[in-house]
Amino acid sequence: MPAVSGMVRVMSAVPRVHLADPQKNAEEIAALLETADAQGAQLCVFPELCLTGYTCADLFLQPALLDAAAQALAWLASLPVKAAFVVGLPLQIGGRLYNCAAVVCGGKVCVVPKEHLPGAGEYYEPRWFSPGHTAGDTVRIPGLPGGELVPVLRQPVIDCGAFTLGVEICEDLWVPQPPSAALCQRGALIIANPSAGNELVTKHAYRTQLISQQSARCLCGYVYAGAGYGESTTDMVFSGYAGIYENGRLLAENARFAREASYALADVDLERLRFKRRQSRTFFDAARAPENAACRFACAAPEYPKGDARLLRFLSPTPFVPSGAELDARTEEILLIQTQALLTRMECVHTKKAVVGVSGGLDSTLTLLAAAYAFERAGWDKRGLVGITMPGFGTGSRTKGNAERLMELIGCTALTIPIGPAVTQHFSDIGQDPEVHDVCYENCQARERTQIVMDYANKTGALALGTGDLS
Repeated sequence: MPAVSGMVRVMSAVPRVHLADPQKNAEEIAALLETADAQGAQLCVFPELCLTGYTCADLFLQPALLDAAAQALAWLASLPVKAAFVVGLPLQIGGRLYNCAAVVCGGKVCVVPKEHLPGAGEYYEPRWFSPGHTAGDTVRIPGLPGGELVPVLRQPVIDCGAFTLGVEICEDLWVPQPPSAALCQRGALIIANPSAGNELVTKHAYRTQLISQQSARCLCGYVYAGAGYGESTTDMVFSGYAGIYENGRLLAENARFAREASYALADVDLERLRFKRRQSRTFFDAARAPENAACRFACAAPEYPKGDARLLRFLSPTPFVPSGAELDARTEEILLIQTQALLTRMECVHTKKAVVGVSGGLDSTLTLLAAAYAFERAGWDKRGLVGITMPGFGTGSRTKGNAERLMELIGCTALTIPIGPAVTQHFSDIGQDPEVHDVCYENCQARERTQIVMDYANKTGALALGTGDLS
C-alpha cells in the first residue's frame, strides 16, 4: 500500500490472450495478480472479455465456452489475492448473453454488464450480446467461494474500502453520455474501463484524449486496460494499451504492441480528487437528478497488500513551468491575457501612454515586457511607454544597469529620478532614524516610488502600471 496517506495504488494489466481457452487466460491473469500484490496494488483492471478473448465471434454462443469462462472466474475468485480486480467475461443471464465485467473485492463478486454495444464497421457485438439494461438482477456462477448467486448491477458505485469504484466497458466511454459521469457524481473516485478497442492510424491519440478529458471532467482516477496480443487479427489489430490517468493527467502507461503480458502501475491521489470535488460548486449538481439515484455495492474491505513504499507518480519540481513548445505557448497566452486587460483599460480612459517603475527585478521587468507587448500589438508608439528608474539607498549598479539596458532594448522612454533626497526629508518629517533599517525604512522608499509613478502619469495623461507578485 502506498506510504503516502490519501493515495491508492492501481494497476492496468494486459495479459497475453489464449483465444477461447478460459483456464489458460485465467492462469495469465493470476500471474499478473501476483505481480499486483507484490507491487502493493489495491486495484487491478484487466481487458474486456479477457477470460475468453474478445474475438471469439460465434464461439460466444457455445455453452462449453460460457461454462469454462464462469469456472475460470470462480477459480480466480478463490485465489488468495489481496488486490481488488476487474475481469471481463461473457455471461448468460435469463437466457440472454451479456458482455460483463466481474468485480472481485474482499471475497465478494458482482457483475456489471456492458450497456453500449458497438455494431458498426468492424464491430459485431449486437450479434451476440444484449445491452446491460435488459439483464436480470442476479446470475448463478457455480463454484464461487462466497456463494453461487451473484448480483448483476447496472452502473453501481462499488465500495472497496480504501476507494470507491465505477465500471464502464469500452464503448461506454465513446458515447455522448458515458456512464462514468453519473458514477462519479454518485461518489466513484476511480473508473475502471476493461476495453477491447482496436488500433487504426491516429485512433490511439484520440482514445487517450477521450480518457484524459473524461478523467478531468469527472475529477477521477481512470484505469484503462485494452485487449492485447493473442486476439484474432481477422478484422482488427489490438495493441494492448494500459493507461492510468488522474484528473486529465497521464500517470503511467505501458508500451503498446507487446507480445507478452505488460502493465502500467501508478498511485492515484484520492485526497486531491476529493479536494477538487469539494472545491467545485457544480460537480454534484446532476447527482440530485432522479435518474442518478445512488446504487452502491459494499464489499468487505480487504487487507490490501504492502508493496514498495516509494511513491509511484512523477512529481515535477516546477509544476507550473512547462517545457518546449508548451512553454512558448503558455508564455504567449500569459502575455495575451495581460495585453487584453491593459489595452482594454487604456482605451476606456482614452490614452496611449503608460508609466511603470522599473527596478531591474522580476516584477517590474515582467510588467514592462507585458506593456511593451501591448503597445506593439496595438501599433502604438513605444515612446508613449515611460519607464522610470528610481534609485534609493540600497540600489545597486547591477539592478539599475539591468533596468536601463532593458528599456534601451524595448525602445521606450527612459527616465531616472533619484528618491534619496525626498525620502530623507520624509524621514525627518516623521522622526525616522535613517540608520534603523526596519519596515518603515523600506516602505518609505516603496511609497515614494509609487508616488512618483502616479504623479508622473497624472502629469502626462498616462496610465500608471503597478507591479505585484510576478505581475
